[in-house]
Amino acid sequence: MPPGGGDVFVNLDPRTLEDPRLIPFLCGEALPAAGLPERRIVLEITEVTLQRDRAQFARTLEVLRARGFRIAVDDLGSGYSSLAIVGGLCPDFIKTDRSLLRGASGGGGGRALLETLIGFGRRIGATVVVEGVESPGDLSLAVASGADCVQGFYLGRPAGHPAGPVAETWATLRAAVASGLRPPQEVTLGEIAAAVPTLDAGTETAQVMRLFEERPDVQAVALLGGTPPGFVGLLSRRQLYRRLAWQYGYALHARRAIGEMGEVPLLLDADTPVAAAAQALSARGERRGADGAGYMEEFIGVTDGGGFAGVVSGQRLLERVATIRLDLAQAANPLTGLPGNRRIEAELGRRIEFGSPFCVIYADIDDFKRINDTLGFVQGDALIRALGSLLEECVVDPEAGSAFAGHIGGDDFLLATTGTDPLALGRRLAERFERVARDWLETALTEAGPGEGPEAEGATLPRLSLAILVCRGGRSGADAGTVVEVAALARAAAVLKARAKAGDGLAVGTHTFRMPAAVTTSQ
Repeated sequence: MPPGGGDVFVNLDPRTLEDPRLIPFLCGEALPAAGLPERRIVLEITEVTLQRDRAQFARTLEVLRARGFRIAVDDLGSGYSSLAIVGGLCPDFIKTDRSLLRGASGGGGGRALLETLIGFGRRIGATVVVEGVESPGDLSLAVASGADCVQGFYLGRPAGHPAGPVAETWATLRAAVASGLRPPQEVTLGEIAAAVPTLDAGTETAQVMRLFEERPDVQAVALLGGTPPGFVGLLSRRQLYRRLAWQYGYALHARRAIGEMGEVPLLLDADTPVAAAAQALSARGERRGADGAGYMEEFIGVTDGGGFAGVVSGQRLLERVATIRLDLAQAANPLTGLPGNRRIEAELGRRIEFGSPFCVIYADIDDFKRINDTLGFVQGDALIRALGSLLEECVVDPEAGSAFAGHIGGDDFLLATTGTDPLALGRRLAERFERVARDWLETALTEAGPGEGPEAEGATLPRLSLAILVCRGGRSGADAGTVVEVAALARAAAVLKARAKAGDGLAVGTHTFRMPAAVTTSQ
């Protein structure tokens, strides 16, 4: 019997659903004997089940759901049914076939297929479970692809009394989740690198040709040589076929070692941000005189700790950079260019996932509506942009530690920092704002001209209110979700901001956020 509120997933044979004794047995014998209510039971139905008598199948599911049972479609992606059938079923859970995760590890179309099915599941309101997680890499890939839940031997093998994942597994999960919550521009080559087959540089070309024919998903092979064997080059499918396309090409090269045709690609560390990698690849192409198409056909060799870790194609790199730029543009505030609410929430979630103390400084211009009413929205926008620039300066302040600035909206801003003295940082921000505001007000009054509204209304120097919230991790629990904790932090900051505005413009408080069990288990 699972601990406290856990769910029990039960595989059903297709023939069982057609047996009229199923429901009386479950509700009258099996569940009462186990002490389990129907709401904790998830009945797993394989894709092949959906191909049977759909009318009878639908009636059975209707009765089961009325009793409180939930439904999961198992092995989605194994090829038996259409997505239309699955969508019409409206399952509570979708479990992807383990072959999808294996295919996704090669990058390219395999990962796109997995991400598409996960997106489909979410759109129909299902919780998506990615099966086949058997290694740290599988877990990281499943989380990065958007899985809601994961299943596999890496988390634990079947047992009468499961002990739960070990600390190493929690640490991997924590790192994967934190990676997904990072700002998109921090994505590294190691996260998008694809594994490729490795061959000895002395392997005959004909053998590589057979490999490419049998494995259409493989776009390149890594060449190993020396003692001990180490990475010496890369041979792509395009390179090989281009060589063999010439007259007598096959006759000349079929028996030769592939090391003679391979090239040493641009080698970069796995921690290299993808934007920096794109610049390096572009510079390499310019030096070699490659055009845009040549750039797309290039490969980057990714190293980790001195060893070969995989490759990233120019096309995949360019696609990822374009996606990042689009995400940044969509998530930025159009007035200041600072990250907007979506990225602010992700950043706070990332810090909560790490579990280390940090501080949130909530900055707000007092009585901003009066500024717009007396001086006009153009001058109001200018003051907001000026405050945004000051927040950007705070991010690079050496005493701010790991800092992040965001524009919540209107005249509200947020600064997250790990600096040891957030109060001093906040006071410096307020002092800088006062100097900038004096210059701004002088310019605004000069441009308004004598006798106009601003003087009559008695425009005064704007004040910046600061709420400084020191955040520390506290108790943990299965109910401590990142989204819930970010919302709780935001409420605490809003209450503190109200105190600051009602007082002398400065309020300091503390907030204890709950950490997911994964964080504390790994520490």
